[in-house]
Formats: sequence, structure tokens, C-alpha cells
Amino acid sequence: MLKLLGMEPVFINAGLYHSPTVPCLDVYGEPGDDPRYYLAVNRAKTLFERGRFIGRFLSGCGDLLVLGECVPGGTTTALCVLRALGYDAAVSSSLVKNPVNKKEEICASVLRRIQTDRISEPLDIVRYTGDPMMAVAAGIAKTYSGEILLAGGTQMLAVAAIIKALGGQLPYVVTTIYVKRDASANIESLAKQIEVKMFFVDPEFENIGHDGLARYCTGEVKEGMGAGGAMCLANLTGYSPDVIRRTILSTVNAYTRTAL
Repeated sequence: MLKLLGMEPVFINAGLYHSPTVPCLDVYGEPGDDPRYYLAVNRAKTLFERGRFIGRFLSGCGDLLVLGECVPGGTTTALCVLRALGYDAAVSSSLVKNPVNKKEEICASVLRRIQTDRISEPLDIVRYTGDPMMAVAAGIAKTYSGEILLAGGTQMLAVAAIIKALGGQLPYVVTTIYVKRDASANIESLAKQIEVKMFFVDPEFENIGHDGLARYCTGEVKEGMGAGGAMCLANLTGYSPDVIRRTILSTVNAYTRTAL
């Protein structure tokens, strides 16, 4: 999609276990820890400040920022953060069968720790049970001078909730229709609770002619590293849904041929 737009992505390493092998902005974070037993993001406030630095830097690059994410287990940390901030949240999953019971078990354990330690300040909640991406993304949003599209589902709603709790201006959130259709999540209700404007992109993968992409429609993956935001950006710059779908299909087919 970015190739269609003639753009290059800027990767931000918020806390990968292995150092990236591609050019990126690095905030020198660490991987998140298990929030049931340890502080999940021990240096959350430091990562937030480094996100603020990146937000100021990116302000000089344009007036619209599409901010995506990729966090393994991120819907679980999103659930914990949203509940800790007082929201009635049910989060999505990249799996067809959302492991709701496991997520609820983890969240209940985490909330007991938060209540016992009387944690209420937003960045302290991230410190206890969030992930590094949340701290950095909230910092970026705090200082970026243009409009922001948070590209993702319930994970980015958690970021929006943090931004609101910190007194920042709420960004927009955009994701795919497949997240909206996830019956195990309450994404529309959650967006209303946070009072954030949310958009849903429908790429109509059921008609695209690729078995892998069609599995989005049965509940697999649903989103992916700002996919909804990238499609939204392409549409905002004048590309029709048909051109966007053809570009996605040709890209996926090219990777399939390479793999073979």
C-alpha cells in the first residue's frame, strides 16, 4: 500500500527482544514482562518521554501521521489497561476463537495487584500492565502537531484511553471491518465510552480471489501492523477501493511466488 502511495514507513523500536535489522528509530526499550508477577513496562515514563521526542521530530515531516503497531499478546495488555482505567472492555483477537478465558484470568490477577498497590495514574497503569508500544505511542501523540490516525483495533483504543487519561487531544482510530465484526469484542461500545471517533475499512477480501486473504473474513488476523490505516490513507489520497484491492492482491501474489 505504501508503495502505491510512494511512501516509506518509519519503524520505531519500542522494545523488541532482538534488535531490528532494518533502519528504525530506537527508543531503547525492553520487552514487556508478565504483568501477573512483575512490572510490565518498568521504564514506562522514560519511554513516554522518548515518544514525545519522536512526536516533535515527526511534526516536521507532515501534518498527518498514521501510527500503527505490532505487539504479540497486545490485546491482553490492552484489556488490562482498559479495565484498569475504568472501561467496560472486551478485546479482539487475531485468532478465530478468541482465548477470552485466558485473557480474563490474566486481567483479574493484574487488577488485584493494581488495586492492592492503589495504582491510578495512567503511566503507572502502563508500567504495571501495559506494553512498551503504548507508552511510546502515547508520547508521540502528546507532541505531534498534526492529525493522528491510530491504526489498529482494541490495542489502539487502549492507547487512545491513555491519551485521554493524560489530558491529551483524542486522535482518530481506524481499523478493518473484521475487528468490528468480532463478536467476542465490544469495539464500537468501547470507542463510545472513550469518546473517540472510529472508522472501519472494508477491503472486501471475500471477493478478492486469494484464499489467504479470504481467511480474514472468517476471523483470522483481522488487522495487522496498521493495515486498516494504510488502506484508509490510500483512499484519503484519492485511490479507489478497487485500485487498493488490486494493489493488495498483486503484492500478496508477488510474495507467494517468491516463497515458492
